[in-house]
Amino acid sequence: MFKTDRDRRFLGVLGALLIAVGIFLFVPHGGWHSFDFRFIDIIYRQALRYGQGPGVSRDILYVTVTDETYNQFNESALDRKHIADLNRVLTRYQARAVAYDLIFARKQDPETDTELAMAFAENGHVFLPVGFELKLSDTPGAPLAERTYASLHQLLKRVSGIGHVGAPSDSDGVYRHFYLLVRTADDTYTAALPFAMYLSELGLDVGDLEINWGRHIRVPTQKTGADKDLFIPIDEHGAVYIPFADFWATDFEKISLHRILETAEDPDMQGNLLSLIEGRFVLVGDVSTGIADAGATPLENNVPLVALHAALLNGLLTDTFFLKRGFAPHAIVFGAYALLLCGAALLRRNRFFYIIGFLFYPLLLAGVYMEFTQQHLWSVSSLGLAMSFVFIGMSAGVNYRVYLENLRVERQNELLMRDLEIAHNIQASILPAELPASEKLEFAATTQPARFVGGDFYDAIRFPDGRVCMVLGDVTGKGIPAALYMSGVVNSLRSVLTVHFQDPREHSLREAVLVLNEILRHGASVRERTFFATTCFVLLDPDRSRAEIIRCGHEAALVFRASEGTLRGYTPSGFVLGVMPSKMIAPRLEVLQIAFEPGDRIFLFSDGVSEAVDPDRKFYTQEKLEELLLREARQPVDTIQDRLLADLRRHSAGSPQYDDITFMAAGFRSVRFSGV
Repeated sequence: MFKTDRDRRFLGVLGALLIAVGIFLFVPHGGWHSFDFRFIDIIYRQALRYGQGPGVSRDILYVTVTDETYNQFNESALDRKHIADLNRVLTRYQARAVAYDLIFARKQDPETDTELAMAFAENGHVFLPVGFELKLSDTPGAPLAERTYASLHQLLKRVSGIGHVGAPSDSDGVYRHFYLLVRTADDTYTAALPFAMYLSELGLDVGDLEINWGRHIRVPTQKTGADKDLFIPIDEHGAVYIPFADFWATDFEKISLHRILETAEDPDMQGNLLSLIEGRFVLVGDVSTGIADAGATPLENNVPLVALHAALLNGLLTDTFFLKRGFAPHAIVFGAYALLLCGAALLRRNRFFYIIGFLFYPLLLAGVYMEFTQQHLWSVSSLGLAMSFVFIGMSAGVNYRVYLENLRVERQNELLMRDLEIAHNIQASILPAELPASEKLEFAATTQPARFVGGDFYDAIRFPDGRVCMVLGDVTGKGIPAALYMSGVVNSLRSVLTVHFQDPREHSLREAVLVLNEILRHGASVRERTFFATTCFVLLDPDRSRAEIIRCGHEAALVFRASEGTLRGYTPSGFVLGVMPSKMIAPRLEVLQIAFEPGDRIFLFSDGVSEAVDPDRKFYTQEKLEELLLREARQPVDTIQDRLLADLRRHSAGSPQYDDITFMAAGFRSVRFSGV
């Protein structure tokens, strides 16, 4: 496809330009766009359906405030007394830690607020949320808290800790990321609510963390007896990709607030309550209809955002966080694809270019899916866009070069066809326009070049004494070179025979053939020395009913005897013309003399007749030729020729032929001769 150095330079420049533009398309925003995450969302949902999502901890329990809870208590706003009762139940049944996704910002009444504060104090593992209005800087680091929305101070001072719940959605409104740390005005860090619970459980605080913005947060869990430290992948502002364990309906066990209070009052159900609560992290959130604290996640729409805290806590407990692949792995895949395309474009057939171009996409998708199951994320849409840009651009370049190549070939073919037409006219002028028939002899001859201009030739030359020399030959090769060489052979043949038979008593056909051989051998150019001619000469003497046959490496001369009804092939020894000196071929050059009677026929043919192919590439064969000639031999020679050509057409059935088809026939009319 790209054959010349100029073509290869064109491909190199085009490929480099497209790769550069592809990288430019990929680099902004670190290669991550909203459509990248939307594609990952599809993979995420599919992986969960096949049970290939993140690991799931059974140490997480939801306590939910539902529509039924409000109906049960006949309240439009939840009385904090129920929260105090819930906290006492959770304390009694040994909850591991309790986090409320509820902000108690306004006072209810002094007695109830005090009761709730005392209930929090009794537990020792209660965490309350704090909301921040966040501001991101252009430099790496945690977002800055500008405005704070928190619970009453009397409640905050009674709990074990606080955690922020600042989880702004992505640009498309989907909650996928969570800031693990927020920097406050006093230049300290506040951990996310589930992160604060986790650190407290380990006996650690924010000061124990090793933070590498844009890479990871290292939690020194080995200090607490774990086998290894926990590394949490984060971006340059400390946001982690939330590892949702499952869909909201099935992620973790749930029980409503009013149900847990009812069960706590039933002595027969207290054992069940203990198995439900003991040793678990409890997340309390309002999931009733119409709450503002709901949104879309990668898995589904309108999900209570307490699910974000549960998913993040689950990731901490199971060490299943997603790592976003960086620029280098994407560049390697992109570069490999571009190099494969460039290599395929250099191949002779462009189908390999398109096979690689299209096959790479399903392979990429399969690889991205497998990577997802190993908690690795790829910006597959951005990568696919860059790859598509390169593929489309390079495909346009390939097609353009193919177009130019086809245009060049078309122009060459036009020039070739003009040359072939000229050569055909030359060949047509060289072959005899008519054959020297007489009252004693009839002739028929035809040639059908395999490639418009062929190397076969025939002639019939009448001499002053009435004799006629039939000649049929085949020059090696096809096309214009063979035709031009053939024209030289025919012109030399006519000159030699005409001169030699001016006085038939002094020269013979054998001598004429040897002279012709020397002329062809010495007169050929350097290029033409690779050519040679096979020839069959038949010198007919109608007055004496004799014929001389000389065969120079050609097919047999077929003779039909009318009196016997037989067809016989004559093959006197001889050698091709134009190769060896005449003194070397003279001993091998045999002259065969035969006699003719009225009704006899002689047939000359080239190997293109016997080797004509059908659609199955099977030959016509000399046997089939002889059968037809024997069957039609008593017909006029032009009729025999027509029926042979018709039979060849039936055999070939339109298949292209690879050799010239040439046939010549002579017949002795019904004139009385004396035999030999």
